[in-house]
Amino acid sequence: MLFALRARLGTSGCRPLGPDAGVAIVDDVVRYPDALATCAKTPGSARLVPGIFVVFEVLSPNSGWIDRIVKLRESRAVPTIRRYVIPEQDSFGLTVLERNSGDADWTASALTAEDTLRMPEIGIEVPVTELYQGVDLPDAAQQESDRRLT
Repeated sequence: MLFALRARLGTSGCRPLGPDAGVAIVDDVVRYPDALATCAKTPGSARLVPGIFVVFEVLSPNSGWIDRIVKLRESRAVPTIRRYVIPEQDSFGLTVLERNSGDADWTASALTAEDTLRMPEIGIEVPVTELYQGVDLPDAAQQESDRRLT
């Protein structure tokens, strides 16, 4: 994910950061998303990043509820966060929550392997499959079989 974002952002002035970059939420809570994108200038040693536009929280069996509910609600309190992206861990799929202003509610959409994630707040578009490059996913035939069972 970071590789795809870095390649697309290039020298735009925005950059992706990994799980060591913190986001100040509310009441002195700091969260460390799986990835984020900011266009703010920050010292290389800074662990708290201002001006975050996009947050990525990868779902896992143990953290799904926290990522989809708790962290999403906390991120709403950060006015610069315009896009909250939840990549599926076992398949090509994203839940994308976006808003036009810091006090607006989230609008949700679902993206699959055929789609492109558009992030106008940082000036890039990334095919969903590109975000999963180098990730070992379950066999596509197994995913299709699982999909038919539900």
